[in-house]
Amino acid sequence: SLIVGIEDCTKRSTLLRNLLSLAKDLGLETIAEGVETAGQAEMCSQFGCDLIQGYYYYKPMRIEQFIQLEAH
Repeated sequence: SLIVGIEDCTKRSTLLRNLLSLAKDLGLETIAEGVETAGQAEMCSQFGCDLIQGYYYYKPMRIEQFIQLEAH
């Protein structure tokens, strides 16, 4: 829920940036889930998030579809 509307909310983006910074300082790997827009993905990446997943990249799929995707 932190990611929703992050492009337009300074408080949310500041919180995300600080949480990612804290996680890095603690040596933790970070994953943003539920990313649905290019803006959300860009902010997560810009703030140093290690992994990003969500509908922006792919909707849920069957394993067979995933294997086909990996083959190409």
